[in-house]
Amino acid sequence: MTDEEIKQIKKELSRLQEKIKVLELDIEPDGRVSEYINRLSDELDDFKKEVRRRFDRLEHQNSQLLAKISLILDKITGSLDLPE
Repeated sequence: MTDEEIKQIKKELSRLQEKIKVLELDIEPDGRVSEYINRLSDELDDFKKEVRRRFDRLEHQNSQLLAKISLILDKITGSLDLPE
């Protein structure tokens, strides 16, 4: 193996070591990947809260509509009652 080949191998090894360091920094608990996962988790929690809030509001509106329909039906059927 020539000196030039050894030099190239060392250079490539050094480049690979730097890439590994960058990846380790990205993956470690305070790295970019963890930060991104935490941000996604927070966004998902916010989304779930918003969906729950909207669902609760729809349930409330549905209950109000059912009460109004029941009242209307009572009025209609009550007015159709004939004296015996």
